[in-house]
This record gives sequence, C-alpha cells and structure tokens, in this order.
Amino acid sequence: MQGLTMNISITNDCNRRCQYCFQRSWYLPQKVGQSVKEMSVEDFEQLLIWFVKSIPVQHDSLKLLGGEPLLHSRIYDIINTLEQWRVPYSIISNISVDSSIITKLLPIAHHLSGWLVNSDYPSNQREVFITNFKVLCSTTNSISVSTTVLPDSTEIQKAAFRIKELVEIYKSIRGNTESLNIRLSPNSPNPSNGQFVSYDFSADLANFFNIAWSAGQTQANFDCKINYCELTENAINEFRKAGIGIPTGQCTPNSGCPFDVLVDGSIIWCSSANFIKLKSWRDYADYDQAMKAITDLWTEKWKSMSMKCNWQTCGKFNPALCHGLCIAKNEFIK
Repeated sequence: MQGLTMNISITNDCNRRCQYCFQRSWYLPQKVGQSVKEMSVEDFEQLLIWFVKSIPVQHDSLKLLGGEPLLHSRIYDIINTLEQWRVPYSIISNISVDSSIITKLLPIAHHLSGWLVNSDYPSNQREVFITNFKVLCSTTNSISVSTTVLPDSTEIQKAAFRIKELVEIYKSIRGNTESLNIRLSPNSPNPSNGQFVSYDFSADLANFFNIAWSAGQTQANFDCKINYCELTENAINEFRKAGIGIPTGQCTPNSGCPFDVLVDGSIIWCSSANFIKLKSWRDYADYDQAMKAITDLWTEKWKSMSMKCNWQTCGKFNPALCHGLCIAKNEFIK
C-alpha cells in the first residue's frame, strides 16, 4: 500500500445546507429539535490508534470533515489528540465560522498540512468567509479551494466569480498562485426522489476557466475521479490541451480514493456515488482489513460488470445501481 488515507466526519453539525451534500439523506439534522451528533474525543483517539496500526502514515494521510468540523464542541481537544500522535492531517472546511475559532486553532496545529476550503458560501456568509480566507493565506499551510458547480449556467458563473476573487486575494498575500489548487466538482443536487437531472457541463466549465484564468490562475483539476463522466469527449481533450487536470483510469478502491468514517462509526467509500458502505470501523482489526472489505465489495458488486468510469462507458450500466455516477449521460437515473 502506498500510504493510508482516511476522512473522518467528527460532527454532523453544519452552518450550511448544500443541495449536493452527500450527508443530507443520511444523518445531517434536517428537522427542528433533531440533535447534533459528534464523535467523542475518546472515540476519535481510538479510531486514530486503529488507523495508525497500518503503516506507513504519510503526508496528508488524514482529513477532518463534517458537517463543518470547526463546529465540533471540542475541536481543540481533537486537534491536540492529532498532535500527540503526530499524524499529518488537513481540514475540509467551509471556514464560515467565528474567526476566533481559526485563530485559536492555528498556534496548536503543528502537524496541520493544509486546508480544503469549500467556497460555495451563501451571501450572508461572505464577510466571515473572506476574513478567514485571508487568515489562512497568511499561514504556510497549503490551500485548496473547491467549488461544486450545479447544472445551472447562472450558478456556475457565480461560482467562477467567487473563485476569481479568492485567486486575487491569494495572489495579493502570497505573491503568486503557483501553489493554489482549484478543485471543481460538476454535480447535481442530491435528490430526495432519487432522480438526477442530465446536464452537459462542458461549455459552462470552459466559461468558468476563462474567468478564473483572468485572475491569474493557470491550473485546476476535477475533484473526483467520477466527475469527468459528466463531460463530453471533445471537452476532455480541450481541457487537457489547456493543462487542466482530468482524472483518468478506473474508479476503484485501488485508485487511491480514501474512505470516510462517519460520526456513527460507519464507513463509506466514494461518498458522492454512495454505493459501498460498511457498518463500523470497529468490525475490522485495522485500516488494511477495512479497505480489503471495501475492495471485496467492489469486486462483488461492480467488477463483474466490467465497470469503468469514463465517458465511453458512461450511462451503460444498470441505473438502479448507479446512484449518481455518470449523471450527465442519462435522461434520469432512478
């Protein structure tokens, strides 16, 4: 194994309600009075011990996410636990939280390697988001900025201008944008009725890149190995010529994708597709055993279909099993 990668959802509390969030239908609080769930610091440490049994643990091996991880009531204890075990980690956050949370966290986060910042903020969160983004730019941590573009030309253009502003801020503080990573995720709203609307993102994403490029950003990549299923062959070739990263190869557990441990302890692999889930990490002796279980499930469920996630095969599989894969090549996936 080249190295371990795992995402841990430490809370389901969140200050956003994104349409595309894979957690909406699982355990994100949706009703008034429904309690917030958090992973206890004690359980987090046990999970960490379980994780480091399998070696090597490498740079950026572990990511904290939520919900919004910075809303965990004991976030500083979580960070201190990571620091005690000297595990390199990064944080996936919308950074639209009270600025004091971040400024208090940074001095104790010595093994924090970077931030993956979700830039899809609503207008009422813009001020705090921009303030916190400037703070992050003033550190030495790596920064990736992600945006999920939904099938709507107007919304995609808004996302482009949000990215453009962040590129300009980053450049004004760090001097250049060479180390800034822009991650795009073409997607559809996570539907309550199980149907995904067909949409070809190609023209809108070309527009997106032109706007981002005008701010001086010269590189970007797609966030997930399944997203290029939503682009046409011609678009893929054009994006490659422009130097924009397009993931290729088979979408499998062996492709290096991490799995997510949710607040309730269950494990999912490839969360945006939602097709492999294990009951609990405690059912397995260590990370390696859990990954083997995921790989075995993949083999049983998908490899028999010779499924490859690319534009040539997009949409040619049983839509009842697809759950979000290749959404642009089908009228509907039920």
